[in-house]
Amino acid sequence: IRLSLVGSEMCIRDRFNLIQLIFYILRQTGPAHLLLTTYSISMDSIAAIHRKVETGELLSVRFLIDNRVRSISPKPFDYLVTTFPDCYRCLALHAKVALLYNEDWKITVVGSQNATHNPKLERGIIHTGRDIFDFDFKMLNDEFDSGTT
Repeated sequence: IRLSLVGSEMCIRDRFNLIQLIFYILRQTGPAHLLLTTYSISMDSIAAIHRKVETGELLSVRFLIDNRVRSISPKPFDYLVTTFPDCYRCLALHAKVALLYNEDWKITVVGSQNATHNPKLERGIIHTGRDIFDFDFKMLNDEFDSGTT
């Protein structure tokens, strides 16, 4: 996948999870902030994100997580809460969106991939257009501000 700053869209079709895709994109963008929505997240994904924060590859991280993760996946949820205590909010959510941004890039990833290991066929689109990013950034920030912990 090669990204373009001119607002192109890239379609992806492969067996991967959202976190693997985010890390692949970071190789091109350099250090960036991440706002991530997911219906499900694994302990491995949380640990991998934490490592990227520790190395400076992720400048900041915020999570929007579905309310049911608390009861369906209590161990990953507890790990998320202790690892990123002020960086998550819960709400009724099924969207799988990643916003990656820095001074040069504003990227929106929308797809079927959760933040868990899942060797099934997945599909998604990477948007590099600022209008789509700005729309999603405002909407997800509003959701973050009104979400619960």
